[in-house]
Amino acid sequence: YEINLRLYKEYEKYKLDSAIHYAERNVQIAEMLDQELLKYESYINLASVYSYSGKFIETEKILNSLHSSKLPQELLASYYETYSRFCHHYIAVSNVGQYYRKINVYRDSIMSVLDPASFEYRKNLVQEYLSEGDSEKASALLFKLLEEAEADSPEYAMITHDLGSM
Repeated sequence: YEINLRLYKEYEKYKLDSAIHYAERNVQIAEMLDQELLKYESYINLASVYSYSGKFIETEKILNSLHSSKLPQELLASYYETYSRFCHHYIAVSNVGQYYRKINVYRDSIMSVLDPASFEYRKNLVQEYLSEGDSEKASALLFKLLEEAEADSPEYAMITHDLGSM
């Protein structure tokens, strides 16, 4: 399971077909091992990569089958982040209004379980500022995050992308 998980993480941003393969395989392994934590983690990872690849029906089916009240605390942020990303991806192709509201709900949920000093929390805070129309606060926080990020890291790439999009 751990080897597949590392391979999934290696491919998740760059080669979706491979990431899907390893995520699906981890679902099978987690089911065979019958370990709840691994099952939840593997389904969240599969939903995430399905969302990025445009498999929206499959993504929503997985996410709706997972109930946040049953998830271990350590997976809540990942679950909420995956659901929020799914909503962003789905809106990009469908413009269905109900998903706009869900984005804010899931962002609030993400932020309620993250450490306010963490990168993930502050990244979501930037999105909150932007959704409120406060690009000045968003920009200031992004520049602060940029100072802290390593130049070749995924975080640095995300920050520069967001700054370039403003």
